[in-house]
Amino acid sequence: MQCYSFLKESYFKTCFDKYLLCLLLALSIHNVTFSKERFSFRKLLNQVHLNMSVGYGTTFYHNAVAGMYVLEEEGKYYLYNSEAKNVVYLIRWFGDSYVCMKTYNGISEPPTRNISNDLKTTTKGTGATFPISLSGHVDILKKFRFELGGALFINKIKTLKPDKKHKHLGDYNDPKGTHYVVRPFALLGFKLLENSAHTLLLNTQVGFDFTYARLSDSLAIHRSALPPPVGIGITVEKHISEYFSAFSRLLYDTKIFLDLLEPEAGVWLKQQSVFLQLGVSLNCPEIPRCPVPHCEVEVKHRHGGKAYRGVSMFRGKDSMEHKIYEK
Repeated sequence: MQCYSFLKESYFKTCFDKYLLCLLLALSIHNVTFSKERFSFRKLLNQVHLNMSVGYGTTFYHNAVAGMYVLEEEGKYYLYNSEAKNVVYLIRWFGDSYVCMKTYNGISEPPTRNISNDLKTTTKGTGATFPISLSGHVDILKKFRFELGGALFINKIKTLKPDKKHKHLGDYNDPKGTHYVVRPFALLGFKLLENSAHTLLLNTQVGFDFTYARLSDSLAIHRSALPPPVGIGITVEKHISEYFSAFSRLLYDTKIFLDLLEPEAGVWLKQQSVFLQLGVSLNCPEIPRCPVPHCEVEVKHRHGGKAYRGVSMFRGKDSMEHKIYEK
């Protein structure tokens, strides 16, 4: 009987030990797996850089009307088709509607003065542009960069002047003086130079501008870009730390819009811009900052088998002003 009790007690003890061992293994595997997943996620997120920039530029406007006559009255431009003498369109270059008017100032015929003498009239002007952009990029094969983002362009333009052939028309005065363009864009960069302090890139950009215009009532304008807005430029980065950089970008940008009023008549809006943008770029550190109080280690190090960084993500030098990372 005592032997039976001893065997029974030994059996239950063995089962309990096995259960406890399995539980500890399960918890250990879960923690290891979780830590690996967390590390892998931060390491993956570390490859994505978030960019924010603002800038200033100059835009050169070269707009044209083809297939219709142009009338000018008190700084306003109207489109006139000789086959429809009782209809004119009030033209607004920058995104507003075109207003269809059945008469011109209450009379049945347009005036003979201040009218173009052919079916093609061009106007030119220059204005300031303020780009604001937000984007993200990844580096590919250490030589290429792919960037996706969006930009808001605040354009300031007040006056367009007609070409020499149509000086008698007078200047076009934009009633608002400010117009806005929203552009999603993709950018491809090639690294010409890179070290722990700087990166120099040659980049090209393509985008799509969100803008609209329409004729009143049911006659709609088809506005399309021919081709989509494209740009080319140079980007210079200054690496402040492993995770934080400042950059400047010089960009030349060109685009053409077409507003079709009739099958063989329309308004072309051509814009060429030069921008200088200043911004910052940051990415998530792949390891957390050291939580140990009074730890004075500034390079990457370990505590309890876990890796930590010793300084803020916005610092790249130690207390002796020596770089603590290599690009």
